[in-house]
Amino acid sequence: MEKARKLIQEYQIEPLIAHAPYTINFCSDKENLRRFAVEVVTEDLGRMESCGCRYYVVHPGSHVNQGREKGIQLIAGAINAILASYRGSTMMLLETMAGQGSELGASFHDLADILAKLDEPERVGICIDTCHLFAGGFSVIRPEQFLDELEAGISLEKVKACHLNDSKMPEGSFKDRHEILGQGEIGFGPLLELISHPRLRHLPFILETPGELEHYGEEIAAIRAALEKTTG
Repeated sequence: MEKARKLIQEYQIEPLIAHAPYTINFCSDKENLRRFAVEVVTEDLGRMESCGCRYYVVHPGSHVNQGREKGIQLIAGAINAILASYRGSTMMLLETMAGQGSELGASFHDLADILAKLDEPERVGICIDTCHLFAGGFSVIRPEQFLDELEAGISLEKVKACHLNDSKMPEGSFKDRHEILGQGEIGFGPLLELISHPRLRHLPFILETPGELEHYGEEIAAIRAALEKTTG
């Protein structure tokens, strides 16, 4: 942890954001898996705080044919149990999902209903994902319209981070397939508009696109060059 803190300070990584394992499912149809998810996230939050991590992103879960209402109830119950045990400052962020299978969190209605059932909703935020939103049917290629829907659905104040990805699949496909920026169905222009939009540009944007570190470097350089060009 001491080594991590030094690296974070040296490279000015702020805010530091972690991601929970994809295998975690707060609304599994198996009680032992739900209990395991609560234990893992509670322990992880403690670890994250010890190295200065501000946010911890987690997928809401898949209800596995138990139904939406049951799934939301289980997710909220799991988060309440975690927050009752963990009293630190690292904030859990629920991620917007693509809606594959029985995934919850593909609609702002899902997320709003989860937040409404929390004992301490102020301790939980949202991480939006451009690929997931696009696959879930949100028109991120029309940023102003999308942001109005976001504000109406869960409030922009709850959004603390953004996963920046293009999409291999078309809008409303409900399939989570990330693509390199500018090579997918969303396109570089709309993604750049989201990054630079006055209502979002304060957020940390994190790449989850296919490829290795060199590809991330190329994408980041392209974004910076485009932003410099638009701002003069």
